[in-house]
Amino acid sequence: MERRRFERVSALAEKEERVLIKTGPEYIAASLVDLSAGGVLLSLPDPDIKFPLGDYCLLFLENGGPKFSVRAFALRDGGDGRIGFRFSSLTSSDQRHIQTKLIRMKIIAARVNLPASMLR
Repeated sequence: MERRRFERVSALAEKEERVLIKTGPEYIAASLVDLSAGGVLLSLPDPDIKFPLGDYCLLFLENGGPKFSVRAFALRDGGDGRIGFRFSSLTSSDQRHIQTKLIRMKIIAARVNLPASMLR
């Protein structure tokens, strides 16, 4: 049985979809693996970087130029340099930004005729 509440959209080129993570005074650049209305899976530049599960941070995402930020907490660490974050306390503006980014990612995927398996 599928546990996911939201459809996920995979980034076409991980290295092209950059996300900045602000945790305390530090900023860490990461790459977007996939995105949903509820959270994001990121690839970290160094698999030794760890985020305590449940810790909150601020994620800065791009949406075809404009940047936006959302509050999120570390949900799962795959141990392979990938970490899942769940969005938290989303405003209606945050939700609009995320939906716009999801739509843009789907349009780009459709333009390059990717198989439906890339949309999961």
